Amino acid sequence: MRRFAITFLEEGIEMPATFFEIPQDGEYVMIELVRAVPSDWSWVEGSLRALPGMAESGLAVPDVALVLSRYQKATYQSHRVPGKNSELDFSEMEKIFGRLMAPEIISFDGMNSESGQQIAVSWIERGYRGELIFFSGYLDNSKYDNPERCYLALGPWKGCPADGAEAGSQPPRIKLQWEPHYHGRAERLEPIISVCRSLGLREYQPVSGS
Repeated sequence: MRRFAITFLEEGIEMPATFFEIPQDGEYVMIELVRAVPSDWSWVEGSLRALPGMAESGLAVPDVALVLSRYQKATYQSHRVPGKNSELDFSEMEKIFGRLMAPEIISFDGMNSESGQQIAVSWIERGYRGELIFFSGYLDNSKYDNPERCYLALGPWKGCPADGAEAGSQPPRIKLQWEPHYHGRAERLEPIISVCRSLGLREYQPVSGS
């Protein structure tokens, strides 16, 4: 198996990573990749957003986010409701937007990985796209000292200069990363890699875009 590395500049640690490209119109592929994350992984962060045009056509409520967290109950947030710039619970949002509402953004804030997978799949099926990061766990109560990570970019995206080889325009992709410094092992990523290969995804090395 070919493995590529990126550099973690903050600590000077080179972290190995494997990359596979995701087809832009590959909804089935995206769903299978989300489902491929092992059920014993810890949590997920990131967000999914309604595709352009969904809000204009009434399929999603603009500027409203459904926030899913392991730390508190699910809440809606809005910056378009006068006097309501903080969290709103479901009953408040129901009065404002009606009963059948789909928020523009689904935000995952440290949500349990297995539950997050199920919810993410349901919104991907509805046409939402975005970025999700699954974490296998953490060490010594430090949230981001993670042995393994799975990054999913479910659409074209643009990296910043700090992203190194992934700076500039980039394709949808899955990046699988393990951190030896935190006792990460490539073997724990094999179930996801096997799914990538069974789906015929192209393994590649990222190159800085424009």
